Amino acid sequence: MKGLFFLLFICITTIAHADLDKGIKCFKDKDYACSFKELSPLAEQGNTKAQNYLGFMHSKGFGVEKDHTEAVRWYQLSADQGDSAGQLRLGVMYNFGRGVEEDGLKAFELFKKSSEQGNPVAQYEMAYKYLDGKLFNKDFVKAFELLKKSAEKGYKSAVFKVAYFYLDGTGVEKDSSKAFEWFMVNAKNNRRIEQKIIGQMYRDGQGVKQDYSKAFEWYTKAADQGYRGGIIGLASLYEGGLGVKRSLSKVNEMYNEYAGETWGAGDRNLALFYQYGRNGFEKDLVKAANKHLLAANNLNKLSRTSLGEMYETGQGVKQDFLIAAEWYRKAAEQNHAAAQNNLAEMYQIGKGLKKDYAQAFSLFEKAAKQGNANAQNSLGFIYQNGIGVENDFAKAAMWYQKAADAGHAIAQENLSLMYELGQGVKQDSAKAIEWSQESYRLNLSWMTGNKESHKKYYVKVADWFQNYADKGNDFVQYQIGSLYRNGRYIKQEKAKSFEWFQKASLQGNSVAQNILGLMYKNGEGIKQDYVKAVEWFQKAADQGQVFALVHLGIMFEHGLGVEQNIDKALSLYKQAKEAKYGVANYRYSELRKIQHCFKPENTKLFDVSLLCANRDELMTAVKKGGAEAKLEDKNKWGDIYYSSSVLKGTSELLILYTVDDLFAKAQYTFPSRMDSGQILQVRDFVSTKYGQPDLSSGSTSVGSASFEWHLEDGITLKVNRGWPDTTTYLSYIYPENNQARIDEQERQKKAREA
Repeated sequence: MKGLFFLLFICITTIAHADLDKGIKCFKDKDYACSFKELSPLAEQGNTKAQNYLGFMHSKGFGVEKDHTEAVRWYQLSADQGDSAGQLRLGVMYNFGRGVEEDGLKAFELFKKSSEQGNPVAQYEMAYKYLDGKLFNKDFVKAFELLKKSAEKGYKSAVFKVAYFYLDGTGVEKDSSKAFEWFMVNAKNNRRIEQKIIGQMYRDGQGVKQDYSKAFEWYTKAADQGYRGGIIGLASLYEGGLGVKRSLSKVNEMYNEYAGETWGAGDRNLALFYQYGRNGFEKDLVKAANKHLLAANNLNKLSRTSLGEMYETGQGVKQDFLIAAEWYRKAAEQNHAAAQNNLAEMYQIGKGLKKDYAQAFSLFEKAAKQGNANAQNSLGFIYQNGIGVENDFAKAAMWYQKAADAGHAIAQENLSLMYELGQGVKQDSAKAIEWSQESYRLNLSWMTGNKESHKKYYVKVADWFQNYADKGNDFVQYQIGSLYRNGRYIKQEKAKSFEWFQKASLQGNSVAQNILGLMYKNGEGIKQDYVKAVEWFQKAADQGQVFALVHLGIMFEHGLGVEQNIDKALSLYKQAKEAKYGVANYRYSELRKIQHCFKPENTKLFDVSLLCANRDELMTAVKKGGAEAKLEDKNKWGDIYYSSSVLKGTSELLILYTVDDLFAKAQYTFPSRMDSGQILQVRDFVSTKYGQPDLSSGSTSVGSASFEWHLEDGITLKVNRGWPDTTTYLSYIYPENNQARIDEQERQKKAREA
């Protein structure tokens, strides 16, 4: 009979496996109806793989109606069984708020569970959480550790990041040779971007011995996949005669192949290489200007615009605003949006041309309708401030939205302010935060981009803002303050930044008020003043400014400028959390975990609550309280202090810690010889504050004796002595931590003896 049951079990298992294989094959063949039919019964029976496939089909609408809620249900069933893939996919749903309320912390917890099972994608997602700064302070070291684990399992995106971190020295010591090794992993897997990078590293001798033939080989691999970086890399070898015979005709042939039949494409590309010192070309602005001129005379509108920029800024040519405007005009007549925008800016502020708001508006509008984000942002600014047109917040918000959607960082910040102030749109703090964070992320990515073009743009922005800041516009005053504070391509001047933020704050600009609070808190451009910081955070918070709610919460949490009030801090974090501010969610959750540490009735030593005390905190407090260190050494389990000056009758204070440097036990020593009554004196001293002891043992007249108080917060006080030595000890004990210390000491002892 047992054999029959075993045979039946084998048959059922084999059929189920066959159905799973068939369902997966149908999915890969894009026969989703077949896949759904085969996998549904298995998913209902608890097969995690089938559940994950059904979740994915519902999330994408493959063979079924798209339904994120149903997708979450299947992923949840899989995750509840501890399935790594299910945990990962459920984490993604929480991360983006698909089918559930967005919850970055929940997503992180799920990624962590999946990561602990070795899932490389989950490890990558965890790393990103440490990079984006939404939940935690940015931690590039932790991010790198997770990325490396993921990369070692072959996850290609992680491999690229690890290589880049080594190349850039982010989160790890800079090491070009290791960067080369990791880039090579993906290059051998036919990833064209990494193939181009390997070619470049061989060409430049970066992380590997310089080898032009190898550079040619890897550039060719990338170029054969149609990757323009590979084509440009090959062209740079031909241009310089590096490992191949020098051939300018070959260079032009390759550029024209890449650029199609665009007039002057070869000259323009060479101009860019000289202009920015790329692809092995030494930076030479004069040569760049000459190449742009050749292309511009061949009607290349891109080079006409670039030439205008060079004359406007005096790069490679003598600065001349009139010639700059003429080149912009020629390109603008060819309907080049960037040229239209640049010419409009010159009309707007009267740079080399007579100031003409109408002409500027017309050109901005033409460029904006072609999708030029700079022009769209400028139109938003014009409508917001009524420059040459009637003030119209709704139109301002519309143009800011278009530019923000295109990834324009300043427009994103401007749109954030519109939502914060309720100008032209319904006041919405959550959207204000969303756009402000997007602007911050974009600004970070710009740091690795074309810095020269960004510099030119920000200098123009600074010039433009300066024209309107003195007219009392709080929005412009805020922007000027931001430029001086960040020092992004204009000289950083914190004092000037403070002045402009103060002007905007006095007019009621809540965003400026929040930053003014930060500057007082950190002593930026002004003497540090926590009370003033609280005052400005409060003003901004009263207007619903979400960042200010968090900053004010921090002040109450730590008692900076105000009396410490944990309940008030939690209330402020909660308000910001409800506005979907991720940092507030994290701070609220973390403070809730340790809320018990701040109860006024908690047992304290040197005014530090022992429930949550750590070594650094107590070391500082003990010495501040007047005790002198006899022995402080973090490599030992405890520290010893001379205590007679802080507690009469004592000689020493010993404080012991766990392996993680958390408080475990503090013990005062009352030295005596043949004084059996001393223990009663110490007992009575403790009883005056904590009442009669809960436990007592031994005889106080002769022999060992002890008394214990079990306090409400879990701390135990103990007064005890041995015999015949009547030296008495007063101990503060955190039982759980003290036992953990003892257990760890015993474990280490056994390990040494093994």
